[in-house]
Amino acid sequence: MRYFKLNRKEQFTNMSLLSLLVYIVGYLQFDKEYLQDFNLFLTVYACNFIIGNVFVALLFQFMFYVRDRFPHYHQSLLRACILISSYVVITTVAMWAVFYTYEYTGVYGFTVDSTKLKWAMIIGILFDVIYFVIFESFYIEKRWGDDVREKEALRQANLVSQFESLKAQVNPHFLFNCLNSLSSLIAQNPNQAEDFVDEMSNVYRYLLRNNEQGLVTIETELQYIRSYFHLQKTRFGDAISLEIDIEENRWDSLIPPLTLQMLLENAVKHNVLRKASPLRIEIASKEGHLTVRNNIQLKSKQYIISTKIGLANIASKYKLLHQSDILIQNDGKYFEVSLPLIENTAHFSIDFKS
Repeated sequence: MRYFKLNRKEQFTNMSLLSLLVYIVGYLQFDKEYLQDFNLFLTVYACNFIIGNVFVALLFQFMFYVRDRFPHYHQSLLRACILISSYVVITTVAMWAVFYTYEYTGVYGFTVDSTKLKWAMIIGILFDVIYFVIFESFYIEKRWGDDVREKEALRQANLVSQFESLKAQVNPHFLFNCLNSLSSLIAQNPNQAEDFVDEMSNVYRYLLRNNEQGLVTIETELQYIRSYFHLQKTRFGDAISLEIDIEENRWDSLIPPLTLQMLLENAVKHNVLRKASPLRIEIASKEGHLTVRNNIQLKSKQYIISTKIGLANIASKYKLLHQSDILIQNDGKYFEVSLPLIENTAHFSIDFKS
């Protein structure tokens, strides 16, 4: 559990509210004598302020714990119920402790008046509500600001992803390979050439529009991957293969767009592709993750030009989405990247157009 730390605005608000509450409770305890006897005022105010600080510290510690457990906007009602009920309990115990501590120690001949104690508890609970409203508004304001910044950071990460993917597809080498494949197909198999053009247009259409979506479904991403792989399959033939095995209940799960393409590009870029020893790529869902795995048959380093952006970009997206880290495994035979699947719920509907 992390310890709470208040910013200056929160510290000032807390001190102001606590000082006012301590003053009111002292007056309830000793009536007019509280204002007429300066020594009594200082003693009672100081003691109540110290006791109040202890209980307020407990209140804030529990508040931060609840926020960590239930941080999302759709959990606000649950968070409110838990916090207000806990504040009431803490305040009731605090008022009881203050009153009976004075009676037990015999300070200024104080004895507990049940009516005054009841009013102190009522006022304390009223302050609980004020505390909750003010500090919850501070929290929501901060969360809103954080969400705006994170959304912008994720948008920038998606733009980098889109730029890198688009750059890879429009570089002369890629276009030359596609046009060369298309040229061969036109001469040998016009129908297949038409399919190739359709798939190529699907690839570019997806690349140009994907930045409008912060997240896409597995089904949408795989539709694109099939088009992208069609281009690679036409070029490499039996030197490359792709197997897809997605659980029935995972088609609506979410991932950042172009994630799978980056991983396929990474596999093609770093490995030798031969008909005798094909590059085998597998995409599968299991245990809440989407795994992309390929056999390892590395090219010589001198033939690889790597920007090292792909995996870092994917990792940064998941971090911005507050998801668990991506897992990368390399046992010398297989290279595997495991991506957390995001549940398709309302609070994860990210749209960069808004």
